[in-house]
Amino acid sequence: SQSNYLYPPSRSGLQSPKVYVKPKKDRFNRNAVQQKIQHFKRFIENYRRHIVCFTIVYGITAGVALERCYFYGLQADSTGVPETSAVGIVVSRGSAAAISFLYPYMLLTVCRNLITLGRETFLNRYIPFDAAIDFHRFMAMSAILLTGQRSQVRLTLTLTPISNPSWPCPPSSS
Repeated sequence: SQSNYLYPPSRSGLQSPKVYVKPKKDRFNRNAVQQKIQHFKRFIENYRRHIVCFTIVYGITAGVALERCYFYGLQADSTGVPETSAVGIVVSRGSAAAISFLYPYMLLTVCRNLITLGRETFLNRYIPFDAAIDFHRFMAMSAILLTGQRSQVRLTLTLTPISNPSWPCPPSSS
């Protein structure tokens, strides 16, 4: 038997259904607010997989950082950290935890063999493997900002004794 796809309807003797449907045109919105809303809706429709992956990775990053901040801020009272540097330690440890999560996963986004393998699986429906390099750039920018923040805090903690000569011992009363 011959397929309708290979031969036109006149040759095969069968009438193929009309698949073509005229597209319905939306009216042009002259209102600027409605245009922005429509633009936003289309952005969400086109990039929903990207947005979900972005939210998951950065949600985990924030969770790891906040967990370390909570631990060093409220639960690690017996560590002997002076009260003057407690905020710096909390911020430094939180950003270090976020950095240690981001750097290994940042490398996974540029493994070409892994990306090619992922494209061939069912995961391609849920994860945008074609946008891996862009995601790598976002993760790298975030990691660089967190590294700069951590370096700044650590430098501040290191220079605290220089700016306050009586630290860590109170001035003697003689």
